[in-house]
Amino acid sequence: RLPESPLRIEEELGFIRAVVDPYVNFVHLSLLPPERKVSEDIARHRQQLQKKALLLGPEGLTAGEKSELLLDPASMRGLHRAVWELSDETRAGMWKLTPGST
Repeated sequence: RLPESPLRIEEELGFIRAVVDPYVNFVHLSLLPPERKVSEDIARHRQQLQKKALLLGPEGLTAGEKSELLLDPASMRGLHRAVWELSDETRAGMWKLTPGST
């Protein structure tokens, strides 16, 4: 059993938890198959999805876009790191991060 997270993110917000919560992110990544080499086009598309997620928040992504990110270890690591580095409080709030979350 994982230690309880200090973050107050509801279980129903699974995508947000998988991206933001270090414990959930770690477990999620450990359950994914080994990373595969992808074409430059696919890598570029996934980078654009990460940028879209950071700009619009999780609600700005379709279910398919969320699934695509969830299934890619590199995207999940990158998005996790980028969300924690957000300095804009509004954008951080879209990911349920508020001052004092850390």
